[in-house]
Amino acid sequence: MTAANAPRLAMPIDFVVGARNQIFLPETSQRTLDWLVEHNDADLYTRHVFEDYAHMDLWIGRSADADVFPYITDRLDRFND
Repeated sequence: MTAANAPRLAMPIDFVVGARNQIFLPETSQRTLDWLVEHNDADLYTRHVFEDYAHMDLWIGRSADADVFPYITDRLDRFND
C-alpha cells in the first residue's frame, strides 16, 4: 500500500496480537500501526498485545475466554457507540 492509498484505511482498527506469535510477529503490527498513524488520524487506531499468547491462542487458547474475549467485546461495543 502506498501513502496515496492510506485514506482508505482511515477507519477504526484495533490490532490484537499475541506476544509469542511466531507466524505474524508482534513488531509487524506495530510497524503497520506506526504507518497508519503517520498518514491518518492517530485516534483511529489501537493495539493490544497479550503477553502469554501466540497465534491462534487468542481465539482458542485455554484462557482466551477470560483474557481475550472481554477485551474484544469491549472494543466491539465501542465501535457501536
